[in-house]
Amino acid sequence: MIEMRYRSKYLPQVSAPFLYVIDQLDDENVNYKILKITPDKLKPTQGLVDLCKVSSIMKSGEINQPIWLSKDNEILDGHHRYAAFINKNKPLRAIQIDLPLHQAARILNKIIDIFHYKRQRALDEVISQDVQDSDILSQLFREIPKNEKKTNSEIYIGYREDEPKPNSKVGNFFSLNPNKGMKIFEIKFDNLLDTDRMDITFTKDTIPTVGLAKIWFPNVNLNDLATEVGTKLENLCNMLVSEKAKKMGYDGIKYGSIMLQVF
Repeated sequence: MIEMRYRSKYLPQVSAPFLYVIDQLDDENVNYKILKITPDKLKPTQGLVDLCKVSSIMKSGEINQPIWLSKDNEILDGHHRYAAFINKNKPLRAIQIDLPLHQAARILNKIIDIFHYKRQRALDEVISQDVQDSDILSQLFREIPKNEKKTNSEIYIGYREDEPKPNSKVGNFFSLNPNKGMKIFEIKFDNLLDTDRMDITFTKDTIPTVGLAKIWFPNVNLNDLATEVGTKLENLCNMLVSEKAKKMGYDGIKYGSIMLQVF
């Protein structure tokens, strides 16, 4: 029986790469086991789960990611994956940390906090750097805050499947083209960066934020940086472009006729 309550504040969210966390546990001399276990043997520590997220996990490869357990099989992180397996009662992958619940939670929180601190420092260094490049397009891009500051609001219609997330660090993305099942949103901008005004075009094979990040940070090896901070290239570029645009005073970016990124 799952007791319905909100997620406890002390429970970790293991958002760092799996191998990174394992390496840090080794460095901390914390014993653990990598195992397969059926849901009926697990002890949930929260009962409130997002059914939409559970459904999304079942459709994606995330269902194969391990959950994190205390030595008594209490769930530290992975309740949505647990919920996805509970009706099937099939074994799921787990990392069992050989510590009681609160001690295991503390060590995971420490590892994740340090990971995000180091990652943010690396991103901040890239965002704040003085990029010196002779490329005309890059120079035009850097001069936009002085030359293209807008005073009139602009309104666009955007489409997305779920509701916008107000606390998203990378903003919210909206398609400019309607698709079946997508909700319609009216979005107002006070200072929109429109790539069309800079003669930047994106091919269908290019992820817009990746293409823009390559223009914005021409001296940075984005693939290497993504590996260093433990994330995908697309996620890295979403963060870099978002942070840089906000520092320049923009409340959104319009990528041609493809999509909007709203801050």
